[in-house]
Amino acid sequence: MINLLLTNWRALALLGACLAGIGLYLLGKHDARQQAAMEAAQATIQAIKKRAAIDAKITDMDGYALCLELGGVQSDCEQLRGLGENQP
Repeated sequence: MINLLLTNWRALALLGACLAGIGLYLLGKHDARQQAAMEAAQATIQAIKKRAAIDAKITDMDGYALCLELGGVQSDCEQLRGLGENQP
């Protein structure tokens, strides 16, 4: 057995290096997937925060301001002025 190891040490070293390389490749691939998942989660958090800010801005607007913000013509939006004040 020892004689076999001594005569084929280069092949065994090459096999060990290949196995180590495969292990490192898989570890790197796993880390890249983890990084991509973290970036996606952070992007989702930012989108939720941005939407919350937009929702708060829209909630604070009256009908007239909202009509203008959505591209309505001022003369058409005039009928909405003060409409939200009388409604619950």
